[in-house]
Amino acid sequence: MDLIRVVLLVVGLYSGSSHAQGSSEEFDAMKCPGGYCVQKHLCVNSSISTEGEGLINERFGEELEPISVKLEVEDDECEHYLMKCCSFMTNKTKKEALQEKPTNASPEEKPLPPSCGRGYENGYKYHLADSTVAQFAEFPWMVALLHSMELLDEKKLVYFCAGSLIHPQVVLTAAHCLRKTNQPNQPEDLVARLGEWDTATENEPLKYQNFNVKKVIIHESFTPNIYHNDIALLILEKPAELSPHIRTICLPNDDESFDDSRCKAAGWGKKEFHAKEKYAKIMKKVELPIVPRKKCIQQLRKTRLGAFYQLHSSFICAGGEEGIDTCTGDGGAPLVCSRGNGEYVQSGIVAWGIGCGGQDVPGVYVKVSEFLEWIEDHLQQEGVHLSEYAIDRRIKDE
Repeated sequence: MDLIRVVLLVVGLYSGSSHAQGSSEEFDAMKCPGGYCVQKHLCVNSSISTEGEGLINERFGEELEPISVKLEVEDDECEHYLMKCCSFMTNKTKKEALQEKPTNASPEEKPLPPSCGRGYENGYKYHLADSTVAQFAEFPWMVALLHSMELLDEKKLVYFCAGSLIHPQVVLTAAHCLRKTNQPNQPEDLVARLGEWDTATENEPLKYQNFNVKKVIIHESFTPNIYHNDIALLILEKPAELSPHIRTICLPNDDESFDDSRCKAAGWGKKEFHAKEKYAKIMKKVELPIVPRKKCIQQLRKTRLGAFYQLHSSFICAGGEEGIDTCTGDGGAPLVCSRGNGEYVQSGIVAWGIGCGGQDVPGVYVKVSEFLEWIEDHLQQEGVHLSEYAIDRRIKDE
């Protein structure tokens, strides 16, 4: 009996004080000395919540305060940082839970409006006490791109790049990611995973969703090796259903500049170029300054690119702070900047760099605002309209 099914059995099949005497055979796989291993938010007052005690939001109420957790395993009995050993609720603990007043949430934890570019900065359900990793649902527009491969005579999904959701049926990513995997010719082997966070577990509050790709659109002027016009669109077989951990990112205005702003990037890439370590298990995040074009060119010319290097108009730059950067495996991931109202807009796409995390060596990103017309034209040909999801705020009065 797998982990998720057992947790569902614990929550769904048992209710009332008599549950403590329920049949144990169904829960052997999850048993621990104090009861059963359940997700931490299901353990209220040290007892398993079976009827939503302490978990339910009134329709006019606020989002519950996220539970603070650490990456380290705090409960050796359950051997996972999101799980806790918990017993069934007695009449006494149930009464305490019902009388307990919900904690007021901070503004960012209130239920989010149905618009683009908004995530849970402090985490949804859980708040992870580690500033180097993303909170669950902090970047709900993130997409993990996987392709099907034969490994030891078995077909497996392998991560190779990232992307962003700009419409429930459209992923924006870098063209170089798809060229290397031959996916333009075999879109049926490509899977877009939405709502992913910790790739090593399925204990997250909400489960990821996999979508097959029916069409790959690579920019007609994409130039391999120098990466000009490094942009592509993936059309999913069907639209995703938006939820707290699956949302779209806003696209910028065509004249919107974020020079000298501090923006954010997230992904599952490595910390260092050519590092032996594997990709990150939990989505990491970095904060990066947008580097103005002239300054970026000056800094790049001091690298192996040389004194005559010309930065193509399809690029912007960000970073240049030692040890803080996107890196191998982050290709195609979005660079997002705040508009100051809790809304984020995608200013760039992770493209390339000279190493990773070098002082005064910025990373180079696709300039999304340069491709708004290209994106819209191609999606209109597919019968997809962005106005409800990503570009409603950039439509100007005519």
